[in-house]
Amino acid sequence: MNAARLFWLAPVLPLAAFILLAAGLSRLGRLSAGLAIAAIGGATAVSTLALLAAAQGARAVVSVPWLVVGGRELLLALWLDPLGALLAVLVAVVALVVFVYAVRYMAGDPRFGRFFALLSLFAGAMLVLVLAADLLTLFIAWELVGLCSFLLIGFWFERPGVPAAATKAFLTTRVADLAMLAGLLLLAGTLGRTRIDVVLDAASRSRFATGFLLAIALLLFAGAAGKSAQIPFQGWLPDAMAGPTPVSALIHSATMVAAGVFLVARLHLLFAVAKPALVVVAWVGIITALVGGTAALVEKDLKRTLAYSTMSQLGLMFVGLGAGSLIAGVLLLVAQALYKASLFLAAGVIDHAVEGTAFDRMGGLARRMPLTFVVFALSAAALAGLPVTLALPPKDPVLAAAWRTNPALFAAALLASFITALYSARAFGLVFLGPASKPAQEAHSSGHGLLVPLLALTALVPIGLLIDAPLLDEPLGHLLDAATPEAGIVTALTLGMAVLGVLLGLSARYAWPRDVVWAPIRPLAPLFAGEFGLGVLYRALPRLGLQLIYSAGRIDRTLFDPIGERSTRVVLGAARRVAGFDHAVFDAVATRAAAATLAAVRASARFDLQRIDAAATTFGRTLANAGERLRRLQTGRIENYLLAIFVWGLGLLALAMLVMR
Repeated sequence: MNAARLFWLAPVLPLAAFILLAAGLSRLGRLSAGLAIAAIGGATAVSTLALLAAAQGARAVVSVPWLVVGGRELLLALWLDPLGALLAVLVAVVALVVFVYAVRYMAGDPRFGRFFALLSLFAGAMLVLVLAADLLTLFIAWELVGLCSFLLIGFWFERPGVPAAATKAFLTTRVADLAMLAGLLLLAGTLGRTRIDVVLDAASRSRFATGFLLAIALLLFAGAAGKSAQIPFQGWLPDAMAGPTPVSALIHSATMVAAGVFLVARLHLLFAVAKPALVVVAWVGIITALVGGTAALVEKDLKRTLAYSTMSQLGLMFVGLGAGSLIAGVLLLVAQALYKASLFLAAGVIDHAVEGTAFDRMGGLARRMPLTFVVFALSAAALAGLPVTLALPPKDPVLAAAWRTNPALFAAALLASFITALYSARAFGLVFLGPASKPAQEAHSSGHGLLVPLLALTALVPIGLLIDAPLLDEPLGHLLDAATPEAGIVTALTLGMAVLGVLLGLSARYAWPRDVVWAPIRPLAPLFAGEFGLGVLYRALPRLGLQLIYSAGRIDRTLFDPIGERSTRVVLGAARRVAGFDHAVFDAVATRAAAATLAAVRASARFDLQRIDAAATTFGRTLANAGERLRRLQTGRIENYLLAIFVWGLGLLALAMLVMR
């Protein structure tokens, strides 16, 4: 139970590492990487122990006050529950491997310490997001993840196209986040609280009007679609490959793009009550899966192919959630995080070996890079839907859920699964099979610094695929208290499509050994690469926005500027007339008043000098003379004074006698 009480350390440790690195420790070179790795290693240990505690029934909540608004205290809160604990372990484990991998990959970069500071903030924010007990806390972490993705995608900002890719990702997700924020505010304004358990309880008790709850669910899904690159917000994800490969591995596996799927999974009960919202989730997901899959079939760059693959797999996760199965979406999320991170790290090793990620620099690398060949083969097979373990492929529950929900949805999901197998085999064949290009013939070793973490992560792929295996009594089902959708016919069809797609993909490599794009689909390549017109539309919208701005500027210059100039001239003319009136009237009155005042002051001064001063002088002289005469009477002889008193007394007596007569 101690692990349950200390679960909050999982996000705090990498966030503390970020603060220390940002405060100046990032200048310590490899020591800064050591600090970041130690922090995320501690987060991995804490989250693993917390998951074990949650599986045994432990629950915990920790909160701190943040703001007081309208007399109501807002809290930042984290909680330990099975879903959050599972995703926290996934985030921490993948981040730990990527951190170790990045030490070698980023060696020699002048901003080495800054890179690990940003990675720490990114991982810490994602851990806060999956453990958030409050929608306000979740949204703050959500925005931090978006900010970190912008900074990490644009890390090599001096390279052409990188700032544009980072800005595109940031602005696209911000537009979607505005819709999500509106949904959160509607929830908070209605309930007066933002605790996730309170929101879910209110939804289950029908405390919202049906239409109102549907609007909230769709607004929240818009935010999720932006983070997870679902249509119509899909355009930023392939361009995000401009960032360093460790960033791509982290963003495309367990962090940034997984956040949207996690949001729908976290609020799945709310979406289930607003039933039409789940239908929207499922169909947006399947359309994205088909668009991303077909684009991956004609892409000429390995990392961008994996990016389109991520878009496609995220779409299938939304299909599982939209079909009503929480466990189907979460199972594919966990599996995808592991084997897609392995594929991206393998792409980084290949990039280091052939100095590029374009397919025309590869081919025939199986002999020169045997370990990478094995890793890529295992991960690509898992991505294609082949049973690489004793468990069924993770896409099988998704298709089973779609089968139970809607035949058309199932058919589209089966087609998307087939396309997944095709592009997985295509990428594998273009990299490792067929004739070797000149750069591939000169490929050099990547060293243990890249291979060891890659092998370690790949070793976790079979373990991740077993988290819901019947052989182990379906641990994921017990953890989430949900049943895994199953259908024998669906399993047979899914495996059949996966095998067929892989065989066709490998055969095409030998049929057209020099072609990056297969001959049969070459006429459709522009359509696939353009995402069925969505790519053109996506690029046209910014241009249209700029054109509107330029047009508004021209209207302003031709219409409003002349009005402003005329208004200015009128105001200036009026000001001049007022100034003339002021000078002619008020200034003249003020001048005459000042002259009269000065004259009065001068007259007063003359009167003061000639009259008052003269009177004061005369009075002073008279007093002085009287004093002088009186002084002469003071002889100092007592007989004179007695004589004066005697005379004074006689005078008074005489006066009294006269009066009495």
